[in-house]
Amino acid sequence: MAVAPTGIELWYSEAAEATLTTISITGPGGSRTAVGPAKVDPANPLHLLATIDSPLRPGQYTVAWRTVAKDDGHPSRGSFTFVVDSAAGTTTGAGSASTGAIQHDSAGTATARTSPAPVQGMDVEAPVYVLARWLTFVALITVVGVAAFVLLVLSRVRSEGDADTVGAFDDRATRQAARLGLAAGIVFLVASVCRLYAEHAVVGGNVAMGSLLGMFWGRVWITQFVITAIVCIAFASARGAHRRGTPWLVVAFVSVALAATPAFAGHAMAAPGNRSLSIAIDVIHVVAAGAWLGGLLTLAVVGVPAALSIGNSIDTHARATGRVPLVARLVNAFSPLALVSAGFVVASGVLAAWMRVGSFAALFHSTYGTVLLVKLGFVMLVFAGGAFNWLRMRGALAHRETGGSAVGGFRRSVWIELTAGVLVIAATAVLVATQPPVR
Repeated sequence: MAVAPTGIELWYSEAAEATLTTISITGPGGSRTAVGPAKVDPANPLHLLATIDSPLRPGQYTVAWRTVAKDDGHPSRGSFTFVVDSAAGTTTGAGSASTGAIQHDSAGTATARTSPAPVQGMDVEAPVYVLARWLTFVALITVVGVAAFVLLVLSRVRSEGDADTVGAFDDRATRQAARLGLAAGIVFLVASVCRLYAEHAVVGGNVAMGSLLGMFWGRVWITQFVITAIVCIAFASARGAHRRGTPWLVVAFVSVALAATPAFAGHAMAAPGNRSLSIAIDVIHVVAAGAWLGGLLTLAVVGVPAALSIGNSIDTHARATGRVPLVARLVNAFSPLALVSAGFVVASGVLAAWMRVGSFAALFHSTYGTVLLVKLGFVMLVFAGGAFNWLRMRGALAHRETGGSAVGGFRRSVWIELTAGVLVIAATAVLVATQPPVR
């Protein structure tokens, strides 16, 4: 004989963390029904079960759930309803009277009638959480960019000029770059703490912080925090060190290590069948974006001001010897890095998009695809700014007569390009919290 359900069964598209899963049942008149802890089905890691610990009276019930993906730490929540028939004592809606189970299919997509979840707390798309992710990405890209600028750009500028005349610029730019990297590292630490508390709010305040840090996402967060602390120490040590010294080698190593950490707490970890490749693509994407956009930021904030502040005597010497002005040499030294990095950004971005979108149609018929298209639009703006600087401003800066007057236009163009880059990072902060179509 059919009876009211005594258990709840939830099916997800990827493994969920049972210890961080909360389930609530709200019945007629707002009454709450006791639900046992969620447990993983030993036969299917995508299947969670929980018992209903008190009898259900006739009426309509709303089941609200909140969970965290085991692989990438992505929080999800949803709800669905079912009805206990007062006449027959059976359930309708999402329930199954013969099995006593309430079924739900796929994280975030109910198979039955849906209603607002009574689960309270922050959502993964909340502005404060997006802001925290955006700050971490901006700081991360800046850290990588500073290291790339000092080790790959300044070395070329010094090799193309007289050691005595360019040495003062090199020393000043190196010290200021180290300060910028240290500031970025501190911002990353603060934003990481904010992101941790935001994640905790998304998961639910009834979950202990220790439980959150004990899952894979939490261990990645701890690793990221420790690496960032080392980054800050390395930049602080490098402020008075020569760019070929040990502190800058440490900066280079830990910057790349830090750039690798987002891949282990994001969509790459949940790539079906291609996890290692997906992680490698993500790491390349972040490092290349840091060298490109972070290097451009360092060029604008550190390189050009340093060149202008001490460039008069150097440029006088350059004109006397037939060399191009210092700012032009700086831009020429950065351009190859920007071109190569942009190429890697595009190649890795296309591969990552294909692995997560899965089809051309999904690019236009999914939230993930829509956000990705917005990001691509901003990327095109960055490319347009870079192309303008490459085709027009480089020649103007190198011209012996117009080089000085062209600096102002170049700086404005760079800041427009950086503004578009900031929008790219903002779209990325939303994209990493959006479920890819392939899952």
